[in-house]
Amino acid sequence: MKSKKSKRISTQAFDAKFDEGKDISEHVDWDSAMKIINISLPLWVIKALDAESGRIGIDRQAVIKTWIVERLDRAEREHKGVG
Repeated sequence: MKSKKSKRISTQAFDAKFDEGKDISEHVDWDSAMKIINISLPLWVIKALDAESGRIGIDRQAVIKTWIVERLDRAEREHKGVG
């Protein structure tokens, strides 16, 4: 699921287009875009994540991101019949 390469413009030009309500989508690298979400998890899950993060030496958020990406990759391979 690759997006096309975004067209580069200056920050000022980007801001001006945005402020004028113009379409800026051709200038955005959607593959690198991030969205912050909140998630509620049971305390036992948080404790297990913290234990795993300590075991492998990365923070809790990195564990969650890694596991989600791994699971999505596996699901995509299974969907394509590769896994």
